[in-house]
Amino acid sequence: DKTELTNAKDALKAEVDKGAATAGKTEASKQAYENAKTKANEAVEKAEEVIGNANATEQDVADAKAKVDEAKQKLADAKAGLQDVDKTELTNAKDALKAEVDK
Repeated sequence: DKTELTNAKDALKAEVDKGAATAGKTEASKQAYENAKTKANEAVEKAEEVIGNANATEQDVADAKAKVDEAKQKLADAKAGLQDVDKTELTNAKDALKAEVDK
């Protein structure tokens, strides 16, 4: 029975399609998110192959579901890990410059 795999695959695809706001985030965190998204898409494709394979074994289905579940968790972790760019130094420098100009 491939119902659980199909449901897990559909849920992962929905998360990938939902995307995440990456504007103003650090390059490293954006890259981690993009990598997780790529892996998630690969897991969706593999799951679709297994779902479409009439000769898939229970182990094939279990392995594909485990990959989908892992990819979904990594995608969620990467999404949660998106970090804002720290503009503190820039703001402080701007304020100091403005103070000098306003003297």
